[in-house]
Amino acid sequence: MPHCVVELSKSLSPHRKNLLDVVFNATFASTLFKEADIKVRILTYEAYRVGTMNDEFVHVTASILSGRTVSQKGHLSQQIASALTRYFADQKGLSITVNIVDMDLETYQKIRL
Repeated sequence: MPHCVVELSKSLSPHRKNLLDVVFNATFASTLFKEADIKVRILTYEAYRVGTMNDEFVHVTASILSGRTVSQKGHLSQQIASALTRYFADQKGLSITVNIVDMDLETYQKIRL
């Protein structure tokens, strides 16, 4: 845990490999998770709309097992958002958002084959 899903506009797809590392490292830097437990995936979108503009976007959803405090979740969100902001410092017209989602500990299933 956690499962970090990075969604981004297709024009940013050349950054995919770097973004895997940026989000992974920011999540680990939060000190909330063991390095071996962090999972990061990327989805790109060709068709999207961001408000009234057609800005490029990066959105990260970090799904974590329930039980973390609001402060811990806020810290994780800030770590990821700050790392993305630093990475894209020279990029204009880019929307960066992060959402931390609790996964119900009682219903989450993990199977390793």
